[in-house]
Amino acid sequence: KDLQLLFSTAQYIPIQFTDTNLNILRSISTSKSSDASIYKSTYLEKKRELLDNDLGLTATGSYLENFNPDVADLNDNLVYTRKFQAGINWQVLKNGYFDNKVDVKLLDDRIEREKLKNESNNQSAYYLERFDKTIFVFNKLKIELLNQREQSLLKQYELIKELVLIKKLPKEDLIRIETRLAEVQSLKNVYASYNDYLNFENNSLELNLQNLPLIDLDYAKIFETIEQQTNTIMGENKYTNYYKWYHQIGLKTFVRYNYYDLISSANRDYFSAGLNLTIPLPFNTRLKNEVAHEKWKYDNEQLANRRNNLHEDVLNVAYEFRYKLKQFIAFYQKRKLIEEKLRIEQVKVRLGDRNVDPMGGLDIIDDIVRVDI
Repeated sequence: KDLQLLFSTAQYIPIQFTDTNLNILRSISTSKSSDASIYKSTYLEKKRELLDNDLGLTATGSYLENFNPDVADLNDNLVYTRKFQAGINWQVLKNGYFDNKVDVKLLDDRIEREKLKNESNNQSAYYLERFDKTIFVFNKLKIELLNQREQSLLKQYELIKELVLIKKLPKEDLIRIETRLAEVQSLKNVYASYNDYLNFENNSLELNLQNLPLIDLDYAKIFETIEQQTNTIMGENKYTNYYKWYHQIGLKTFVRYNYYDLISSANRDYFSAGLNLTIPLPFNTRLKNEVAHEKWKYDNEQLANRRNNLHEDVLNVAYEFRYKLKQFIAFYQKRKLIEEKLRIEQVKVRLGDRNVDPMGGLDIIDDIVRVDI
């Protein structure tokens, strides 16, 4: 009679799945990882800025002390004790102003690709954050269900323990309840330990036990979006032959101020200007452009491979999600069968049927909780 009373008063409302307002999931999906900043190096931007600001100008200076002033300098045809020169050099073409502008354009193209790589890396970091946060929220829900299950099992345990002592029930029934209690405690420890490890400061995200979100994925839309992004990236990224014939010519101009401390007459100072010109033999402008073009194609291939890997990763996740959804449907149908068994036992209680099995009825309720978890 005590067991029958416990069964007749036992209540558990199964989880419902009627949520169409996915605020919780949207809140998780927009969260970003603080660790993602590791992918935001500005090395290339700084290098580009350095080259863009490099005008090819350098200041020069020299000082020479003549320890044998009685002999004239053959280069200057002057007799002096010391001389001083100061000036400005300007590298105009090769390794200078115009060459730097080419390097800036090449870096602009590389920076665009790196931004796309960084975006993918950031999304990976965000995914881990969102994954952990989703696990965290559902673990809280599972712990809440386990607490309910534990309370119900403890009531059964105390009652069955007394019935075993007075030889009304076999000890196997008590061991069976102990096994279920051990299972509950083990699962609670697992979920609690995981949540303690994650240790999210914002603990405000909670799911409603009576209104859990049930979703499916629009796979066609997901892959269409990725494909459009890839086509946009590759379509807008066109190569241009940046190197011209004059980029191989070395042209350096200079302006100098010259001062001589002469021995025989007044000191002499004057300004001078000139240029140095070097021309390679032969020109290899076409080959330089081909090398740059091949490097450009290689980088694009690497980017395309990363996008292909992204396709594969999304496909794997989508497949796993669909497999879990299949499992969910199987568990949902299983729960309907168990609920039907429970309904039959509850009808027996209301009709005062002598064939009511309260132990079996309590096990049925516990099985529903297990399926929900």
